[in-house]
Amino acid sequence: MIARVDGEITVKVLHFGGEGLRLMPRNPAHAPITVAEDQDFAIEGLFCGLLRPSR
Repeated sequence: MIARVDGEITVKVLHFGGEGLRLMPRNPAHAPITVAEDQDFAIEGLFCGLLRPSR
């Protein structure tokens, strides 16, 4: 999904759990984002796929 957190846009997987709302990356080089209750958060859309030109 595509999310906006404090004005920044990111593409992550949404997880609800005991520690609250977390945005999990698919790429292990990036860290998860924990969304605090006082942060500005919105789901902007859904990510369905990526098209790349063939080489």
